[in-house]
Amino acid sequence: MRHIWFVFKILSLCFVAAALSGAVLAVLFVGYMSWVYHLPSDKKAEAFFYAHRQELTEIIAVFQREPNMRMVFAQGWHGPDTAEPAHEACAKLLRKIGASYARTERHKGGSLAGGIEIFVWGYKGYVFIPLETQMQGYTTVLSLEDEKLPKVHNSKRAIEDGRYIRPLVEGWYLLRWEYK
Repeated sequence: MRHIWFVFKILSLCFVAAALSGAVLAVLFVGYMSWVYHLPSDKKAEAFFYAHRQELTEIIAVFQREPNMRMVFAQGWHGPDTAEPAHEACAKLLRKIGASYARTERHKGGSLAGGIEIFVWGYKGYVFIPLETQMQGYTTVLSLEDEKLPKVHNSKRAIEDGRYIRPLVEGWYLLRWEYK
């Protein structure tokens, strides 16, 4: 009988330790996800823009020089159509400012079909829209804060899908891409 009680105590302690470990991991995971996907205020994003404007402008210049460049990830994947040195230069700049990726859409001939988007915080970042391209696909707003964006019908929190922009300086906009 003594051995059974001893085994029961050991199993109980293991169960409690596993439950506590699971709870700690859950709290850490939630904290990490909220840190990774935390969107800064417009004011902080604008300050970041001015602090890193040179690097952001260099990223745009690389995209404008390379007619086949459509997407570059900071960690290195770039697709088959991208010139290797240009990709590496762009990826290095993205890493330098802490951005995750940059993308654009192009016409068949390689000319820009829209803005060049740089994502720094999940789905919030910047877009440069050259004067010669059209601003199709973007909705201009006064603020990218949750409470200022259009909501899904009958919802107080869910934001309608779309690419929302707020002007910064000529050609540059704060960008927030909402999609499901």
